Amino acid sequence: MKPHLTICGVHELRETLAKPDRGTPITHLISIWRPPARESEQSEINYCLGQFGLRLPGVPVLVLDFEDICAPAKGRTAPAPAHMISVLAFARRAIAESAGDTHLLVHCRMGVSRSAACALAILAQANPAAGARDLLAHLRDRRPGLAPNRRLVRFADEILARSDSLLGACARPGE
Repeated sequence: MKPHLTICGVHELRETLAKPDRGTPITHLISIWRPPARESEQSEINYCLGQFGLRLPGVPVLVLDFEDICAPAKGRTAPAPAHMISVLAFARRAIAESAGDTHLLVHCRMGVSRSAACALAILAQANPAAGARDLLAHLRDRRPGLAPNRRLVRFADEILARSDSLLGACARPGE
């Protein structure tokens, strides 16, 4: 399935940047952080962004700041439709720029929820005829244990006019 996607958490960035998945060079990066950058994370953020510049010269980077929550909460930044619109626009440009050889690295804190939701949306956009369950299965084959952020997935369904098929694929038994 195109494009080639790698999902990881912050703790895996160094290794992922040093040895990209399947040896395919990373062409684009989506970097998702929690706002506000807490002091304990700020040095990590600066270090990692410095690594991106050193390890991935010329690679376009989309940096987003929102928390892994599924509903608005006072004092917290919930994912918004604008975040998903940015992800999908960035992915469209990435695919166009890379002439089919796109390798997107999507990371968040743990590489489980926010990055998974973004990767699922990117695959859905690039493969409109593919079923939602097949798209999610493809991602889970590559990275077991994914639990895409449902709020982001809902926005992807709306933007891509998928009639909640992505959200349905992410549903856990009993939901």
